[in-house]
Amino acid sequence: MSSDVIAALRAQVRLLDERAEELVRGLDAARLARRPPSGAWSVAENVDHLCAIGRWYFKQLDRSLADAEARALSAGPPRSLPLFERFVVWLAEPPVRSLRIKAPPPFQPAPDFDPLAVLPAYHAHHAALHERLTRATRFDLVRARARTPLSRRPASLLGCLSLMLAHERRHLWQAEQVKALL
Repeated sequence: MSSDVIAALRAQVRLLDERAEELVRGLDAARLARRPPSGAWSVAENVDHLCAIGRWYFKQLDRSLADAEARALSAGPPRSLPLFERFVVWLAEPPVRSLRIKAPPPFQPAPDFDPLAVLPAYHAHHAALHERLTRATRFDLVRARARTPLSRRPASLLGCLSLMLAHERRHLWQAEQVKALL
């Protein structure tokens, strides 16, 4: 089960990389950093936010993978994402619905980031994610648990990964809306 699910997650990551490439194509540093009149984050700030929250996710994923290994939670028969986790992932998907959560300071874009460096940083973020996906292939992604930024209660590792990627789609969608205003 895990290898098929991991392959699907990898495909999502590849699509996100392609989408980010298209998003920044043709934008100079000033346009990448320009906020829309509404004051929403710029294209670059949305991407930088994904890298910032990704660093937090990686700590959770590393803990989850170590715990899954210690508990010998080897991959088993196919299992689906628990219903509540499916709902939370759906809420995170674009377009933005009524659920808006202000990013806590550790997840906000750095005040001094280089707008031209966000795409390489995003690709490096995904390279690190691919490494964790390789490690996750051995484990039961529903029984292995990981924290998400939305709850103190751990979700399934699959739920955590699915939420992470839905959140990325959401912010790339938001950045596309900003780019359309430039």
